[in-house]
Amino acid sequence: MSQQITVFLFVAVMQKWYECRVNCAMNFQSVYAALIEMNAVQDGWQLQESREPAVFEYASGRQCDTDISLSACGVVDGMSFLLF
Repeated sequence: MSQQITVFLFVAVMQKWYECRVNCAMNFQSVYAALIEMNAVQDGWQLQESREPAVFEYASGRQCDTDISLSACGVVDGMSFLLF
């Protein structure tokens, strides 16, 4: 059974905070890709990504691995992250 959690993401390239309801089996790369796609549809723009985002936990500044699942990173409901 998949577990949904809410995370708060500040995406530096967009200079915006997002409240995201995601499956904890996802990784930060897939969450970021979904945000980019969602904004492209809503705002009619396109961003070409040449590298994966750097992700940092907001409270501790700890860098997070973008390839492993959110649950394996220790992400829990309500946490905040910075994406660069």
